[in-house]
Amino acid sequence: MAAHRAAVWIVLALVLAAAACSDPGRPAVEEDRYTVYADPAAGSLRIEHTAQTARSAGIDLVVTGPTFDPLTHELRAGVALHSSRNEAFLAPRGVEVFDLDASHAWPVSAGCSPPIPGDLPPLCVFWHWDSYGDRMLSPGETSEPVAWQFEITGDAPFEFSARLWWPHGR
Repeated sequence: MAAHRAAVWIVLALVLAAAACSDPGRPAVEEDRYTVYADPAAGSLRIEHTAQTARSAGIDLVVTGPTFDPLTHELRAGVALHSSRNEAFLAPRGVEVFDLDASHAWPVSAGCSPPIPGDLPPLCVFWHWDSYGDRMLSPGETSEPVAWQFEITGDAPFEFSARLWWPHGR
């Protein structure tokens, strides 16, 4: 009888735990996300930190010198990481970009290959690891800018997402 009662309590605990996980009133867990707004015709690239966790808090992506070359259809900008944290930390290895429409724009200076229809989305990372020398970002430090270069099929504005990339998780 005691074993039956214990089994009932375990099942009840599991049902309650599952109900708590699927509670529509609970806020969804956010991921680290930067939204990148590109306007080739205006030669602009702007990055906003739109969702953050403790992992990306206090780290901004700073854009310098965006340009668009209508002859080569390339949008270029320098992007640096800036820390407004109060302590030094081991900085991310890069910045992953995703949610790109490959028929409109593609990152040619990132480590990735064009997507294969029906396959998993490619991992596209702009390598920032060498832009802060000692691999640490100190309070108030801004890394050297890394060249972000995109091949564009038109000159219409577009947007995509980015997140800091550590090889052992997000």
